[in-house]
Amino acid sequence: MAYSMITRHDRAVFRSLAADLRSEIGITSLTVDPADVAAVIELSFEDVPGVRLILSGSALVAGMMDRAENHVIVAGDIRADWKRLTALHLIGMTLLSDAQRHADRAITGGERVTAGRHDTELAADLLAIEIAAPADLVEAEFLRRFGAAVRDSADVNEMASNLRTKVPDTITAEELHTCGWMRRAMLISSATGYGVRSFAPLHAAFGISATAMAVRLQELALVR
Repeated sequence: MAYSMITRHDRAVFRSLAADLRSEIGITSLTVDPADVAAVIELSFEDVPGVRLILSGSALVAGMMDRAENHVIVAGDIRADWKRLTALHLIGMTLLSDAQRHADRAITGGERVTAGRHDTELAADLLAIEIAAPADLVEAEFLRRFGAAVRDSADVNEMASNLRTKVPDTITAEELHTCGWMRRAMLISSATGYGVRSFAPLHAAFGISATAMAVRLQELALVR
């Protein structure tokens, strides 16, 4: 399949493209390797081990894309969950921006809820999360772990009585009620168990940060 510049920046387009990419790669696990995504759209991809930041002009950044070279490079020593989103963001920029070169700091996953994010950067963020954590898979994994979305007071009470996290080991209903949606979603995305069941944290299952998964859970109305 040929992949070309995306001229319509909306979630439906990104979701369809992400599904096509994951299908063409033939992913059999939840996590996606950015190198596989780059290969499908015929980009060369370099993950530089031992390098924490890359020199781009006069700035040190976590990654960059070069359209003339058809190349994306990321620093190998940044956090793995940040590196995955940074790489996918830069790959997205090759499809969304007509810039010849583009460099970025590490994408941590919370940028999409930051005021003032440039439209093209935001679009690349959206495409990256659709590739890394498709809505249908996130919802399925969430429900498999927790049974139901957290949308009202009764849901919060139920979650609080069953949720197990690393620190603290138990979460009170009062804390989940008063902490705000981001903190609530981060606690849930980082949980290591629910009731008698133990499992890998939801964010870790997809190889993205707890922050990125928290934003994803909120936008999918799985946590409010």
